Amino acid sequence: MFEITYNDSDKLQNFIDADKAYHGAVYDFTFEGRFIVYHFFVKDTARYVALDSMTGYGSEITRRRKDNLYDSRSYRSMTPMVLDSIKYTGDKRYLNVIVNNPLEVIESIFRTILPEYGYVVREEQIKLSQDMYLGLTGKRVAICEAEVGTGKTLAYLIASFVAKERYTAEYGFNIPVTISTSSIELQKMIVENEVPQLSRMLQDYGLIKHPLSAMVRKGKEHYFCKARYDDYLEKITEHKEKYQNLLDYFTSNKISVRAFDLDLWDMPAAIKGKICVKGRCSHCEHRGDCRYSSYVQAANEKGAVDFQVTNHNLFLTSIKASDGEDTFRIIQRSPYVVIDEAHKLLETAQATFGEQFSEGMIQKYINSVRYLKSKRVKEDVFNFLLNKARKTNQQLFAMLRKLIPDGEFNDERTFGITIPDAAVSLILRLTNIIKLIEAGRKSHRGAYEMDGKRIIKVLEQFVRQNDSNIWLELEDGNGLFLCCCPRNMASVMEKAVWNRSVSYVLTSGTMSDGRDFSFFKKENGIARLSKHLVSECSTASPFDYQKNTRMYIPEDMPAPENSSEDYIDAITERILQLIDATNGHTAILFTSYKVLQAVYERAIHRLGKYEVFCMTRNNRKVITDFRKSKNGVLFASGSMWEGVDCVGDGLSSVILVRLPFPLRTATMEQRKEAVGDVAKFVHEYAVPEMLIKLRQGVGRLIRCETDTGVISILDSRAASGSYVPRVKMALRKYPTVNSVEEVRSFMESVKGEDYYA
Repeated sequence: MFEITYNDSDKLQNFIDADKAYHGAVYDFTFEGRFIVYHFFVKDTARYVALDSMTGYGSEITRRRKDNLYDSRSYRSMTPMVLDSIKYTGDKRYLNVIVNNPLEVIESIFRTILPEYGYVVREEQIKLSQDMYLGLTGKRVAICEAEVGTGKTLAYLIASFVAKERYTAEYGFNIPVTISTSSIELQKMIVENEVPQLSRMLQDYGLIKHPLSAMVRKGKEHYFCKARYDDYLEKITEHKEKYQNLLDYFTSNKISVRAFDLDLWDMPAAIKGKICVKGRCSHCEHRGDCRYSSYVQAANEKGAVDFQVTNHNLFLTSIKASDGEDTFRIIQRSPYVVIDEAHKLLETAQATFGEQFSEGMIQKYINSVRYLKSKRVKEDVFNFLLNKARKTNQQLFAMLRKLIPDGEFNDERTFGITIPDAAVSLILRLTNIIKLIEAGRKSHRGAYEMDGKRIIKVLEQFVRQNDSNIWLELEDGNGLFLCCCPRNMASVMEKAVWNRSVSYVLTSGTMSDGRDFSFFKKENGIARLSKHLVSECSTASPFDYQKNTRMYIPEDMPAPENSSEDYIDAITERILQLIDATNGHTAILFTSYKVLQAVYERAIHRLGKYEVFCMTRNNRKVITDFRKSKNGVLFASGSMWEGVDCVGDGLSSVILVRLPFPLRTATMEQRKEAVGDVAKFVHEYAVPEMLIKLRQGVGRLIRCETDTGVISILDSRAASGSYVPRVKMALRKYPTVNSVEEVRSFMESVKGEDYYA
């Protein structure tokens, strides 16, 4: 569809000779190999005609002055007029092109429109987009794995655009497409780059009359609250000598009248937390002139936006929330949802549908209500309750800390527990105290309306232990959190997410374990749906891994034992050898910060000729610094395993110290207990999860078609043992080498002189 060619001037002459085209006709172009577009003159006006070469019927397209004719640079702008005129020549396909031929429209966008703007036609991208469209319009869930380089973002934007246009044509009103991702960078790219560019191309070809709109939907904590700002301003004004700089900043920038999206203001996070929207807004005295309230109202208007882009947390929270809550109304209901970076959805769901109670939550609550005593309660009684809440909270967390043996936190600093009866009694006591405080305080502009009720709801969740996995989590600064999530997340996801009148496309580069999607579907509750409601497709990367990569798995490494000095020494030596063989340009991925630190301390003094970066829990900025380095060496864990792009020679070697088996979290321990058989648990849970994480880590290496480099896995279990076939299956596209010297030789064969300079 929409192709323009220039090969039919002779054919036009034949129609002229047969009196089926106007005499004096001037050939312009042929549309779709069928419709001959020409013009002829009547006095000073050129009349353009589309002649159907199959039927011989012609129809006028438009008219132009003689001094303002169309030419090859502007022919494509005639597309909507051509489409409108040819319906009178006997061709009825274009009466509603998107409704009647959606898959053909998708193909034509990729084959005809996009190449005009420099895009390369990729067969796998066209197929992916069509599969996504079929999923949105015919399935409940479409799992569309798309590896790096397949162009999945543009694929789902075009698929969802065609789906929503068809919906609008059939039902008469515009609906938004919801896109949920896990990264801010991707959200910004979609809203600021991808949608505007697609919109311009589609407008040029007449597929849309008005530009497509896209907006990022963020949680309320990102927005300015006048009520909380006034409260905070009143408090800090009483201590001008301490807060004068902040007061000057507020005044000079006219924060009270200009602030809305706090992400745009250069303020510490702690300050933003004091003046952002929080709790319920329904009773706030500023509701009538509140910018946030106006934003929510505008966001909920029909046809307000074509693409609403958000994060997994807010998307799931909007599902969980009741209809009356502001969070729900920020995101409009939509029949089409695309979940990008879908491999992160379950982790986010565990946090969203779970609860977290921090050691400092009660003190914050006390601080927020201490001056809100109502007249019906005596001051000494109210203060007694506040003090009782503080002491009970201290007793509770002192008891919880005793549940953790020394050194028993895993690398994620979590520890699974069963709450003892004595601690449950303290939770119940604390719940009752807060209920009394809530009954004895007055409301205050709605700013704190949810705090007490929210805490009660959280605490009650920990009393019902049978339905939850419960653990303690140690945060930076030694703060302790009591956490839980539903034991059967698959059931929760099925009921809350998939059993809705919504069609989902789930996409990511790593949802399978290298064989199929069975584990992903089971974990996310998709396996509970009828098979006819689910579709699957997998699109491989178009990059040349055979030519551009090698994988090194040594057979002489000791078994991984984090507490063994010999093991630490052995992996340190091999890492140093590989760094030398690749001239730096290396990211070393650990599964343990403890091992990372031990290897780093042994290696740092021998890496003098490289820029060395060490990631800690508190310093993830080093990834940005590493990207800027020439031949850097990065010791990393955590977020570096996934979602980080380092395009080019800067990252040419990825060393995986250990296979990324899941840590001993409360959820994993509960699964092991439920399965009963350790070997079965490893086969059904631990290995598939490890393989998905392994594919994510390995995927950091090749991010564009010209990238070259080496993957090294220093875990002996990848070289011998029962896991080898599964590991090889997951990484089968990487050719192998058997020594550090072969690594060196390969790098010398694919890198230029500048790489070693």
